[in-house]
Amino acid sequence: MENRALAHRYAKALLKLDPTGSVESDVELLHESLHRSRHTIMVFLDPMVLGSVKLAAVRKAFGPMNQKLSDFLDFLQQKNRVDHLPLILAVYLSLRRKERGLLKGHIHSAIPLTPEQIHSIELALGKKLEKHCEFQASVDSRLIGGFTVQIEDTVYDCSVRTQLDGVRSRFLNLAG
Repeated sequence: MENRALAHRYAKALLKLDPTGSVESDVELLHESLHRSRHTIMVFLDPMVLGSVKLAAVRKAFGPMNQKLSDFLDFLQQKNRVDHLPLILAVYLSLRRKERGLLKGHIHSAIPLTPEQIHSIELALGKKLEKHCEFQASVDSRLIGGFTVQIEDTVYDCSVRTQLDGVRSRFLNLAG
């Protein structure tokens, strides 16, 4: 089974287990701690490390957690699916946000954006998508100017390079 489909199935199971979202904050913390460093996630995804060892490390590092989440982790262990936990958590968080009409994404810009500029982009794209948007921002030195917004698998490209490519393409079409 493809990892994304498997993760989606288990994430939906966690949603059904907890329809009120009481585990969401613990899932968010666990997801962030697993992705805090490249080395952590690489070790976690290593098939040579037993799932029981990974789960024991998660429990030790994370400490006390919501009982429903703890039970879910035990369930993943029983099904030998602990290796898929990082993706399951990411899909769960995405589904929970969609339920609430919240989209989280990332803005890549040529220069640092002010909080006001980020908020303006969130409002404009949120209005277009009819959702509430929250974006993190970073500078991408490969951009000439403008910005791109990535929300999951979708990229909205408002970069100068893309605009210039569009103008160039129109001129070439006119020239024949």
